[in-house]
Amino acid sequence: MNPRVIILVVIALGAALGTVYMTRSWLDSQRASGGAQPAGPPVEVAKVQVLVAKEDLPAGTLLKPEQMRWQAWPDQTLAPSYIVNGKRDLTEFVGAVVRQAIATGQPITDSQIVKPGERGFLAATDMQTAVNALAVTRGVKRMIRIGFHAGPVIEEKGDVFGDTVNVASRLEGLTKNYEHKILINEPVYLAVKDKIPCVDLGFAQVKGKEGSVHIFGVTEPPE
Repeated sequence: MNPRVIILVVIALGAALGTVYMTRSWLDSQRASGGAQPAGPPVEVAKVQVLVAKEDLPAGTLLKPEQMRWQAWPDQTLAPSYIVNGKRDLTEFVGAVVRQAIATGQPITDSQIVKPGERGFLAATDMQTAVNALAVTRGVKRMIRIGFHAGPVIEEKGDVFGDTVNVASRLEGLTKNYEHKILINEPVYLAVKDKIPCVDLGFAQVKGKEGSVHIFGVTEPPE
């Protein structure tokens, strides 16, 4: 073979071997590093502060400031019922009563508590629940009728008088005309509609009041 051809073949083989070596070296270095790409800046998750229980709160607990705290919460998992710092104040819930047990760190919601101004109404619903639980006697189901209205009253010798009492009494009388045995008027409905299921019964004439009154029936809990 021509010496010049032999030299060219050797040079070509050397170049090919060098390319293979360099390629393998590069692949090995990529495997060692895991092929990781430079990490970008961390994505910040927008957070708000929601009101949560600082300790376990059994049903019946009277809320105190030291039993609640604000906790950072991811904005994308924020439920509409959560109480957000800046929109509402913690002091708004001091003195409320826990209706449903709340665990430590669990968000506190309006449906889980009863505020001082709502206790009377919820007492009425509890009375109805207790009566529903009574056994049927001689084929007769016991029931009570309740009319509820909130407002100022005149107290004298342990009794109460005034327009608020009269309206509540008239509402109680109207229960004979409806299947719902707890009737409330619109101001009470607006205060409790997020906690207690109610049915709009339209307008009715109430004795002693000019014009008609917008009334709502409270849906009784299942027996």
